[in-house]
Amino acid sequence: MEESKIFITNYPRTKQRVSFVQVGNERKTIDIISGYDININKDEVTLQIARDLITALLTFDKIYIEGNHIVDIIQVLGSDNLKQLLGLHLLCLIPDQELNPVMMKLDSEEWKHNFFPYPQGHCTNENMLESDFKLDNIHKWSHIENWFNQNDFKGVEANTILYLIDENSVDIDAENIKKQINEETNIDISNTTFLHDSNFYRKQNDGRWEYNLLSRIRLQELNKDVILAATLNIDNHYCPIKVS
Repeated sequence: MEESKIFITNYPRTKQRVSFVQVGNERKTIDIISGYDININKDEVTLQIARDLITALLTFDKIYIEGNHIVDIIQVLGSDNLKQLLGLHLLCLIPDQELNPVMMKLDSEEWKHNFFPYPQGHCTNENMLESDFKLDNIHKWSHIENWFNQNDFKGVEANTILYLIDENSVDIDAENIKKQINEETNIDISNTTFLHDSNFYRKQNDGRWEYNLLSRIRLQELNKDVILAATLNIDNHYCPIKVS
């Protein structure tokens, strides 16, 4: 009998803005906006993720989640329960370090949708950071290790969980998936439905149209979820939050 699978995803993300300046050339900048919910209640989202996980465990053989949600599970269920889920191979992790939807602006160019690795440090809403463009130290679980370090979760326990996470991770071609998602979003924003939707576009006083940056990130996120589910051949796709 074929194993039943579900992909639990599509939760609110806190809006953040980060600015990078190239070392030695302050004119070379890159602005990043990620997330799309300004007044998000992180505790409620964490509890919702945990509730959804418990419900899925009672119904499906395999539960797929994105790597960044491991933090929420640890906060609610604890590291011991997480280790048991991973040890029983009930939980499958999608490496999402490179799949963080953003709006990106290089120098004076226009804003474009794309992806950028999860921040390695903590950023609050509208917090501006300066950094080099180099991302040499980033790997697929950097964002999880960073949270561990920030919360003083180290030693054997942390290393064991990181090992189990890697052991239960799925193989994906991140570059190909990003290409598919960007292509799908390009098709969507060319659709007349989006062009006449005030949630996505508005007319400026000079008659030019501008799009809502956060709505574009939201659209990119939804396309990511659908393409990941199709890539991993997961028919059951649980999305508790609707697009707004």
